[in-house]
Amino acid sequence: SNVELLNIDEPKKKKKIFEIKTIIIILIMILILLFGIGLFWFLSYAKEITKEDYEKVGMKKIFPLEPGHLVPAWMDPVFKNIANDKMTRDYLAKFISFVIGIDFDYISKNMVLVDNNTQEGSLTEHHNEQDIIVSLDNMRINVEVSMNNKDENIRKNLITWLKQTGNLYKVGDGYKLSRICYQICIENYSAFNNDLLVTEAKIVETSTGNYEVLTNDFIQYHVNLKNLPKKCYNELTEFEKFCYLLTIDLESELRKLCKGDKILMDTVEKLKIMSNDTPFITNLEKEQIEEYCHKIALEDAEERGKELGLSEGKQSEKIEIAKNLLKENVDISIISKSTGLSIEEIEKLK
Repeated sequence: SNVELLNIDEPKKKKKIFEIKTIIIILIMILILLFGIGLFWFLSYAKEITKEDYEKVGMKKIFPLEPGHLVPAWMDPVFKNIANDKMTRDYLAKFISFVIGIDFDYISKNMVLVDNNTQEGSLTEHHNEQDIIVSLDNMRINVEVSMNNKDENIRKNLITWLKQTGNLYKVGDGYKLSRICYQICIENYSAFNNDLLVTEAKIVETSTGNYEVLTNDFIQYHVNLKNLPKKCYNELTEFEKFCYLLTIDLESELRKLCKGDKILMDTVEKLKIMSNDTPFITNLEKEQIEEYCHKIALEDAEERGKELGLSEGKQSEKIEIAKNLLKENVDISIISKSTGLSIEEIEKLK
């Protein structure tokens, strides 16, 4: 019967699925092994990467840490450690309070750090891991530290922000209840053409020029560290000091900046602990080398693409000249000498 046939085919289907999964797992393991071998080979020559090499690809050489220097607070893993440690979590709470204007004590007592993986649905979706996500009543606050790579980071932050906003609404919730999603982007570049330390961005209409705000539920705040004022430490506001902490890695300067502020001094102590954590620093150094490799690979690919385009452009130009000379009945041997094309290539153009 049909039922019996289905029962017989079922084990075959399961076996086929198992075989396919096994093949995929083996391929993944091979790729991981090849990556590991490549990384090991590169790390063997890591000492050859100089400060100048890093600067050529828009990076700053950080490791090994120079004497008297601490690991920079702007690095993603470092900033996440500061936010996740109970000793220094108030740094994050205070920073959010300064930018958004919510009471610091309220944030400190009620904020909850949530899973920062925004991937939902299909496994084919791009994986987006956000730096910090804070849940506060009906609000989600995403904090991103983005250094360099302006266009890439602006695009990435927008995508992860919108994705996080969508994830606030679950099946059955409906859209009557307000879900507020803020994103704080801490940057060392100007996303907007102004000299403000903090720029607020909302969704607005631009057709009439009135710039009417569509909603206040979704707001971005861009903190431009390049717009920090050049003042003596004792002349800085409290928020400016919190921002400056992200730009300084010399311990003596950090202690001068943070003197008298318990939250900032606790953060400096946390930076010192991380700087003395050998496994942590080793992982950071590996990440920096991997990023350098990635940038070099991209630059090589772009350069190769330009060379290929230039080469194709020159070839196309030669062919066009040859065609015009053929129309004028110029001798093929002369055309060949003039353009560098072979006689056989010119014959094909007739």
